Amino acid sequence: MITVKISYKENVFRAVTDGHADFNPGNDIVCASVSALMFQLKGAVENLLDGGGKRYRAEPGHFEVKYIAHNGDEGYKASIIYNSIIIGMLQIAETYPDHVRVT
Repeated sequence: MITVKISYKENVFRAVTDGHADFNPGNDIVCASVSALMFQLKGAVENLLDGGGKRYRAEPGHFEVKYIAHNGDEGYKASIIYNSIIIGMLQIAETYPDHVRVT
């Protein structure tokens, strides 16, 4: 099971995935889908958000993207980016509820 935790409080935005879907090991479309959204988030934070603090950590079974906005405009942009990822993760979890849980 992959657990997805996406949160933002004030100017701190964070998305973390942990675990493995075990949908079809070696050819796992669920893991690939979750990973694709996390890489999209990482790319959006790197390329669309100018200021702020950025932190990434990726290893087997764990992926984290954290962004700290230094002003309201960047916080607004970050909220749009992170909300789009939440929507995608919820859609995956709805389709594969035994393999992905969003908290």
